Amino acid sequence: MGIFSALTGTTSYGPDLAAPPSGGLSHQNPGDLSHRRTVPLIGRQRPFTSAETEVLRVKADQLETIAVNTELGFQLIERIEESDLKIHKAYRGYQGKVAEVDYQKRSADVKYGEQLHQLRGKYGDLHSRLTEADTKATVRGNAIKARVQQILSGSRLL
Repeated sequence: MGIFSALTGTTSYGPDLAAPPSGGLSHQNPGDLSHRRTVPLIGRQRPFTSAETEVLRVKADQLETIAVNTELGFQLIERIEESDLKIHKAYRGYQGKVAEVDYQKRSADVKYGEQLHQLRGKYGDLHSRLTEADTKATVRGNAIKARVQQILSGSRLL
């Protein structure tokens, strides 16, 4: 938590900014700022014996090797971080494309729905026309039935 956050009880992250992941380095979490010291500070002048000098020489040689390996190790970790970044960017690009395509699909669905709704009146008109045709056919059929009935009943009388 940063100084401002600690004093005000708020964060600088608004709704538009994503907070870094837990443990991630940021301006509010700079990580461990302590310094490494292999040998304690010498607080005052003092002489060194040849035995102390030999121990310091061996220690210095060991630390030089460790320093070279550590530097190489951190360079390799940086390469790994860069690779992680490439993967992260590629994945976020993929997610963005999926979201864009999904939006376009939903937009096409909406356009299709609007077209169907615009046809409602036309379908209603077709239904009315079919109902009218059915009514006319029924009337004509009933008229024919009545005429046939009338003819049949007239021939019985003969």
